Amino acid sequence: MIQRLTASRRRRALAVGGLALIVALAVAATVVAASSNPDADPALSPQPSVTAVSSAAAAHLAVFSRAREASDALPAKLEHVFGSFIPQEGAATDLSRLAGTRYGNEVYVVPAEQGAVCVVTSNVSSLGCVPSGALVTGAVASLTLCSPAIPRDTIEIAGVIPDGVANATAQLDDGSSTPVDVSNGVYLERFRRDGPLPSAIAWTASDGQHSVKTNVPSDTGTMRCASPSDLPPPSQLPVPPDAERVP
Repeated sequence: MIQRLTASRRRRALAVGGLALIVALAVAATVVAASSNPDADPALSPQPSVTAVSSAAAAHLAVFSRAREASDALPAKLEHVFGSFIPQEGAATDLSRLAGTRYGNEVYVVPAEQGAVCVVTSNVSSLGCVPSGALVTGAVASLTLCSPAIPRDTIEIAGVIPDGVANATAQLDDGSSTPVDVSNGVYLERFRRDGPLPSAIAWTASDGQHSVKTNVPSDTGTMRCASPSDLPPPSQLPVPPDAERVP
């Protein structure tokens, strides 16, 4: 079953001096280390059952209807992302497409099982999948509240919007809106956590206005992303009763 990669699966909360620190998993560092290890466990590499782009993906994301080019290939480090962090999606990384570039990073779309599509950035700041039905209705694929790959005062949202829509905007919680840059049916936007935050992504289609909620937590503005210096040394971290502490 396809499950969306939610923000809660990409962060851990720690209470430090009464302040909730959202600590991102160091995905980028982990991936680079794995891809540079010639003896990496082959089980971490994706084992897709998908052999072709689904008709839904090709119909609603035109980037999948064109022939695959050399620039569409995922960097080697991203191959391990799908095997290590979202293996249940069965993503076919050999069918990936480059949707565009945003904030200096490439944004890729990857077909997955049951017609799902995954969105991932080259710096792994965003990573998530949406089910086949969301290719028609639009959906947020990934909400990143904290990550070493983006500024600490920033959140990032990635998602898909059906081809052919117009006037895509982020509806902000202060009642205003701001344009959303859509490339090949994919968007990637950043917002300062101390400013107006997006409550929905909206657009105009041939049958009228549509929108999807972003589910940005209401307390995002008061969160502070932790840096390595904020964390206690490993010897002081709590250890589950059934776990053995490593010196």
